Amino acid sequence: MRSLNKIFIGQYLSLNSAIHNLDPRFKIIILFFFAIWIMTISTFSGYIFPLIFLSTVIALSKIPLIYLKKNVFTLKVLFIVTWV
Repeated sequence: MRSLNKIFIGQYLSLNSAIHNLDPRFKIIILFFFAIWIMTISTFSGYIFPLIFLSTVIALSKIPLIYLKKNVFTLKVLFIVTWV
């Protein structure tokens, strides 16, 4: 049961930041356009600007890096289990 407490996907963080204060509809629209932008990139060097954009959003959101690390690890495990 303790391992279920380590799952952080989708957990709400009550933070006061520029990103958290945006209208949820606006964030969904930006996410939609960001996904399209990522899917239309045809070269490896084309990922530089989305990476800069994502890094800026993460910095503005004030989410602790340890929390992001735990989320990435959980997603990595999920992808490995899904693709095996």
